[in-house]
Amino acid sequence: MFAPSLVRPDLRPGTLKSTGQSLDVALASSGYFEVATETGPAYTRQGNFHVDARGRLVTAQGHPVMGKGGEIFLKSATPVIDAAGNVYDAQPGGNSPADASNTQQAVAQIKIVEFEDKAAAQRIGDGLTSVGSDSVLAMKDADVQLKQGYLENSNVNAMQEMVQMIQTMRHFESVQKIALGYDEMTGQAIRKLGELS
Repeated sequence: MFAPSLVRPDLRPGTLKSTGQSLDVALASSGYFEVATETGPAYTRQGNFHVDARGRLVTAQGHPVMGKGGEIFLKSATPVIDAAGNVYDAQPGGNSPADASNTQQAVAQIKIVEFEDKAAAQRIGDGLTSVGSDSVLAMKDADVQLKQGYLENSNVNAMQEMVQMIQTMRHFESVQKIALGYDEMTGQAIRKLGELS
C-alpha cells in the first residue's frame, strides 16, 4: 500500500518587479501580510492592495489587510508606506517615506508575521496560507523590509521545472516500454501454448 503524498507549499521568496503603484507593496524579507477572512486570519505575500468603498486597505479579493491595531483605514488612495510598514496618508508635496514621516504621524502599521512551524502552513486558495495561531509570530520592525511600488514575482524556477518534467516523461516512457515488453512476452507464451495443444 502506498503512503499518501504530502504537498507542501514552497515558501521561498520570489524576485521583485517595479509597478510604480502606491498601493502595491512587496516583502523584500521573509514574512507574510495578515488579512482577515470570513473563516479567520489568513496570510499572503501578494501585496496588490486597493482601498475599498469603506476606505479600508484590502487585498485584490477584498479581504481587509490587518495593521498592528486592526483594520487599516485610509483617506487617500495614494498613501506612503515605509520599509517598516508604517502607512502615512499622502500629503501634497510629501511623496517619499522620509517626507511623510517628517510631516505627519503614521495612520497605521501593516502587520507582518512569520511562521514558527513552516511545515504547518497550508494553501487555502487565492494566494492565501493558513496556519495555527500558536505558530504565528509578529516580526520585529528591524527585520521587516517592505518596498512600496513593487510586487513579488512567482518563486517558480522555470528551468528547474522543465528539467523535472523531462525526467518524469523519460521515467514514464521507460515504465511504458517495460509494460509493453511484458505484454509481448505474455502474448508469445499464449501462442506457444496454443501451438502445443
